[in-house]
Amino acid sequence: MLLPGFTNAYHMHTLERCQTTIAGYRAEALDYEAELRSEVAALAARLSPADGMVMARLRGNCWMPYWSRLGIAHFRKLGHSLASIASAFDCGERTVYNIVNRTVHLFPDRRKTIYQLRPPARKRPAIERFGP
Repeated sequence: MLLPGFTNAYHMHTLERCQTTIAGYRAEALDYEAELRSEVAALAARLSPADGMVMARLRGNCWMPYWSRLGIAHFRKLGHSLASIASAFDCGERTVYNIVNRTVHLFPDRRKTIYQLRPPARKRPAIERFGP
């Protein structure tokens, strides 16, 4: 429960418990957070892309865990095709495509679109829109 990157829906699906029970589990886990912080950090450091693949297969129809998204980006960097990654992670090719294209910090040399380089006017500061 203390490992970041998982939604309540993921825990509900994998543990087969309701939202209220998951909230109770999280509350109990927070009581022990100070004692377990180093163990949780060590566990997070040991997670591999293969672990992310296992998590993705367990998730059912809920959101992809953060660790699975990192695993998808890792396998794409190794040169695997979208179709092979999608079948390995039990998701659609479009999901893999979206994860790879939205994970900019893992692909710093990726060429951004014109819209990413210059966002819409409503997202830019007023001084830039209207001038000084």
